Amino acid sequence: MMYSTELMGKDHYLFAITMAKHYYFKSYCYSFNKDYNIDENLKLFSLEAVDSALYFADNIAFFYRKKSVALASLERYEEALQVADSEIALDTGAHEAYSHKGVVYEFMKLYNEAIEMYDKALELNPDYAHAYKNKGDAFLALERFEDALKMFELAIALEPNDASYYNNKGLALEFLKLYDEAIEMYDIAIELNPEYSSAFKNKGDVLIKLQRYAEALAMYERASMFEPKEAVFYNKMGLAYEYLEMYEDAISMYDKAIELNPDLYIAYENKGDVFLKQERYYDAIEIFNKVISFDSSDVDVYNKIGIALEKLERYEDAISMYDKAIGIDPSNAQAYENKGDCYIMLDLYNEAVEMYYKAIALINPGKAGLFYKNGVVLQYIDQYENALEMFDKAIELYNGYIKAYKDKGDLLFVLDYYTEAIEVFDLAIALEPDNSVLYNQKGLSHEYLEQYESALEMYDKAIELDPEFSDAYNNRGDVLFSLNKFGDAAKSYIDALSFDQDNANIYNKLGICLENLELYENAVEVYSLAIAKDPNFAEAYNNKGDALFALGRIDEAVELYRKAIGLDPNNANYFVNIGGAYRLLERYNEAISMYDKAIELNPEYTFAYSSKGFSLQFLKRYDEAIQTFSVCIKLDSKNQKNYLYNIGCAYSLMNNKEHAINYLEKAINEGFDDFDLINSDTDLDNIRGSNEFKALISKYTKQ
Repeated sequence: MMYSTELMGKDHYLFAITMAKHYYFKSYCYSFNKDYNIDENLKLFSLEAVDSALYFADNIAFFYRKKSVALASLERYEEALQVADSEIALDTGAHEAYSHKGVVYEFMKLYNEAIEMYDKALELNPDYAHAYKNKGDAFLALERFEDALKMFELAIALEPNDASYYNNKGLALEFLKLYDEAIEMYDIAIELNPEYSSAFKNKGDVLIKLQRYAEALAMYERASMFEPKEAVFYNKMGLAYEYLEMYEDAISMYDKAIELNPDLYIAYENKGDVFLKQERYYDAIEIFNKVISFDSSDVDVYNKIGIALEKLERYEDAISMYDKAIGIDPSNAQAYENKGDCYIMLDLYNEAVEMYYKAIALINPGKAGLFYKNGVVLQYIDQYENALEMFDKAIELYNGYIKAYKDKGDLLFVLDYYTEAIEVFDLAIALEPDNSVLYNQKGLSHEYLEQYESALEMYDKAIELDPEFSDAYNNRGDVLFSLNKFGDAAKSYIDALSFDQDNANIYNKLGICLENLELYENAVEVYSLAIAKDPNFAEAYNNKGDALFALGRIDEAVELYRKAIGLDPNNANYFVNIGGAYRLLERYNEAISMYDKAIELNPEYTFAYSSKGFSLQFLKRYDEAIQTFSVCIKLDSKNQKNYLYNIGCAYSLMNNKEHAINYLEKAINEGFDDFDLINSDTDLDNIRGSNEFKALISKYTKQ
């Protein structure tokens, strides 16, 4: 049975107190063992020692206090509260008893109840500094950082030499993002207690937030000097090394932390993060699965496994991981976003947009990058207005988001809103005036508005900022070509090719310039280079054919046109071009066949009808030729004079003088005024000697 003062004499009582102290100090030693926080056996030994102390002295409140803490550390909270109440019952005026019951409530994460106990303790003793400190700790847990700060300041005012008060004040300041002030508090704590490992660790945490990683590492190393078996410190060192991109050292520290505490799952997770950065995706997956064995509800880890699988291009497996994360936490925006990323890689754009919208709905005020990404994908499914809305939202959240400005401007350009695009590029340029791409894109909008001088100014600025900017030289060449400055355009294309030697399209444009300069041999060489760069470049074959045609090498031109048609059988121009070559070779039926194919592809292709009409004339199929030229009149009202003249010629060849004179006069009335041609064209020989022809010419030449 337990001893008490009522049953013992003075000598026996002193003996009981002595024995109780012996067992208490035994529990005290257990609690200060470096492995106490992770070793359940040590906690049990500490509890048994306190029980032994109470056996000899059940009327001393102090021992009840220690027992309540021991029980709380074992998560035997109800028993701990009962013991705390026993302490209070022994001495209802003891402020410490209420404070220690508050500590039990903190173990239970019942912080408001804990604060109530601390208030009772302070009511009994307003100068009880430790109660202010404990109350501050509870406020920290409730994220009431301003209130916590006030409590720690009150504790410091009462006991200015207690290092723990400065340390905890530093925590409050850190949470308030007052990092310099927090460091100052940790320094005071360290000055008061040079072996205060937690203060070194906390100072390191602030330095990490300030991106002063080497200094943070030094703090964690100091902390580990005083507690070499504390796994948390090695984990923190690993983080510092990771931020310093010293990945092997980071892994070494995480391994040390795991060795000291195999249940410290955050060290496993951090090690997995390093594996991700090292692109060791299989290793990352393996270690993240280890973390899940500790906590199968950790959505962040499922997300990380998904990312590793995504990097391995195992998109369906990655989606499965993101679905697990969403199943655990349907409000996890990151999982929806990551799932959307996978859908993009699978070309499932509608599904990707659905995921991004779900993620957007969960984030307030929003994530600029997510809105931007959604805008990009919305373009793929032709939802342009929604895409513009996403870019606007991204810019609203982050005014300096240059990519969002650029993509918005590019989309406005694609939608033919050139003036609006220029306005957007101007906003972006104001934010980043040395960005050559922005000037180039703005130049394109000016070009399409036919504001050629402004376009050239923009391209020149882009080139000034980036003298190797091939696209800017290329675009500059396009403008100069539009201005019929073929020599200058050719020079600009040559500059572009000096920085983009494999660009077949630029070789093709250079060839066109050379043709316009009547440098046909050079053009043929350049088109050959374009074809060498891209053997499937149909337009280059066609254009080379044009250059050969101009050189009179018609048979070679035909072969090039055939190659172009083989690569792009839906291009009506190529059929017209080969038709022209056949016509020159007097292969009129083949020419007509080619023109018919062009008309089939483009029923409003006036030039194809006109060319067909001439071929029909050469075959003396005049009625068909007249019908064909009549179609041209319907399709091209602006050039009726030419088609009326052609019909007049056809009637002349048919010796139908009346109709020939009639259509010739119609042509003249529509504005055909090339009387030199009228007087020399052999097609009109059949009517030129007639009085009607002479009268017609006389009538209009006198005018």
